[in-house]
Amino acid sequence: MQDRVIEIGAANRAEPPRATRAVSIDAPLFVLAGALIVLGSIGTWARIGGPGQSESILSGTVGGLALAEGKVTLALGLVVAVAAAALLLRSAGLRRVLPLIVLLTSLVAGTIAAVDALRADELFRAARMDQVARNISDTTGFPFDPIRARLASQTAGPAEVTLGGGMALVLAGAALGAGTSAVMLAGSRRRSARAG
Repeated sequence: MQDRVIEIGAANRAEPPRATRAVSIDAPLFVLAGALIVLGSIGTWARIGGPGQSESILSGTVGGLALAEGKVTLALGLVVAVAAAALLLRSAGLRRVLPLIVLLTSLVAGTIAAVDALRADELFRAARMDQVARNISDTTGFPFDPIRARLASQTAGPAEVTLGGGMALVLAGAALGAGTSAVMLAGSRRRSARAG
């Protein structure tokens, strides 16, 4: 019996190691990046008013889709997610082009969110004012423009604007997408240099 165990062990050692296929995590990272951008785009980008401030007619939240910028970042997040699906096709041509597309798409989404964060007071206060004026107009039947003008004149005081989690998700997804793309492009360049 001992001889048999030795024979089996010797046979196992004699087998050549099987080639293992490298597992690529690019596609899952692109999916995650796209999901973060999409979820952030439909999430809250800002909150108007806050603790210590008296409630005003403008108190509330502004979602990403209330702004043209949020709709654009939503579309960009979907592009990143579609690129992840396309990576699964294992086409060499797509593997060269998709990282560049995701890099540019992620940079645009991140830039949009960063610029909106920098001009938050002006942008989100105006967006919230538009939401409130639209709601009043829809409810009462009065025209939007006079309601909006009256709101602007009556709420001219300061209102605290706090950035929401949706914007942070867009920025995180954009950073992940751009970083993953940059690593893929650098690896592709290294492989090309070794081959050539």
